[in-house]
Amino acid sequence: MHRRTPMIVATVAVLTLATVAPATAEKNLVEFGGGVHSSRVYTVVNYDSPSDSAATQVRDLRYGRASDGAFVGDWDGDGIDTLMVRRGREYFVTNDPDPTTGADYVIRYGDADDRTYVGDWDGDGTDTLAVKRGRAWYITNESRPTRGADYVIRYGNHWDAPRVGDWDGDGTDTLAVIREGRFFVTNETDPTRGADYDFRYGNAGEWVEVGDWDGDGTDTVAVVRMGEDEAVLVAQDPGSANLRIDLDLSHMDDSRETWEYVVFTGDWDGDGIDTYGYRLGF
Repeated sequence: MHRRTPMIVATVAVLTLATVAPATAEKNLVEFGGGVHSSRVYTVVNYDSPSDSAATQVRDLRYGRASDGAFVGDWDGDGIDTLMVRRGREYFVTNDPDPTTGADYVIRYGDADDRTYVGDWDGDGTDTLAVKRGRAWYITNESRPTRGADYVIRYGNHWDAPRVGDWDGDGTDTLAVIREGRFFVTNETDPTRGADYDFRYGNAGEWVEVGDWDGDGTDTVAVVRMGEDEAVLVAQDPGSANLRIDLDLSHMDDSRETWEYVVFTGDWDGDGIDTYGYRLGF
C-alpha cells in the first residue's frame, strides 16, 4: 500500500531508538483530520528521490468537507494514491490525483463508529477497507463491497495502536500494532500466532507514518516531529542510519501553528516512492 518553501532538505542522521506511544485518539494512523478546526485543503508534496528531496511540486487539493475524516489509498490499482473521505459508514472515493469534481463512487461498509483502515490485503495492487472492532478485523477485498467482510482475523489487543504496511515486500499488506512503545509486526495475512518480530523506534508521543520511502517495495515506519524548531519526518532504514526529511511547510496558514496540522503519506505520482502531505487537522 502506498501510504504510502522554500524546499525540503534531505540528510541522513542516526536516530536513537526509544519508546513510541500511540498517537492521541489514533490520529494520523489511517484516518486523519475531520476535527472542528479541520480543512478541506490537502497539500501534497513530490520530490525526485529520498536522497535529493528538494520539493519538485507542492500543490493543494480540495476535496470533500472540512468535517470529513480522510484516507489515502490506491483505489483503482494504477499505482497512484488518491483521497477518500468518510461520513459515518459512507466512503466517498476519488481516483483523480487532482480532484475537481465530487466522488467517483460511494461505498458503504461497516458501522459508523468502526475504526477503519486501508490496505492491499490480497496483493492485487488495489487498496480496500478493513474495520476493527476490539481485536477483530473485518476485511474486504472488494473495491465496492456489496456484502459483509470476506474474512475476519484477530490480532493484537483492543487498546493497541495499529499500522498497516507491506513489511516484507511481497506485495501484500499486513498488520503491526504498537503496544507500550514496541511495534509487533506480522507478515501473515491471516495471523494464527503472535508477531513475526518486534522492534522499538522513535520517541514517546510522536506520530508514526508508514511508507515505502526509497521505492524498494518494502514499507517501514517514520516518525513525524512538528515543533517550533523543526518540522521533519525521520524514516526508518534497514541500515545503520535513518532518512531525515525537512518538511516543506510553505502552504501552511501562517496564522496557525504547525502542531495543528496532521501529516499523511502517499505515492502522488506513481513513481513507487511515498512522499508526504499535510492537512489542518484538529
